[in-house]
Amino acid sequence: MCIRDRYMGIKNAVSNINETSSMLIQEINRLELENNDLKSDIIMSKSSHKKEKDQLIKQTKDKKLEQGKLVNQLNRLKSLYEQKKSEQAGKLRKMENKSKMFLGILKH
Repeated sequence: MCIRDRYMGIKNAVSNINETSSMLIQEINRLELENNDLKSDIIMSKSSHKKEKDQLIKQTKDKKLEQGKLVNQLNRLKSLYEQKKSEQAGKLRKMENKSKMFLGILKH
């Protein structure tokens, strides 16, 4: 009977080990699935952030290019304005000189 009790004890111990092992395997599988999901989420986030970053860099380049064009246009308009202003000043000086000349003629 002692052997039988021992056999039953060993059989119960093996059964407990198998149950524990099965529970551990299920938990390991669950954690591996969760880990794979997290890895996938991380990869997707990195990809999404890279796309956003690339898009922002492109927008920045486009805006700098647009700003450069506007600066060129502004400089061109300033130059044209200065040229017109200079021409008007020249015309004004000529008109003043003519009026002084006519005044001089009228005085004599």
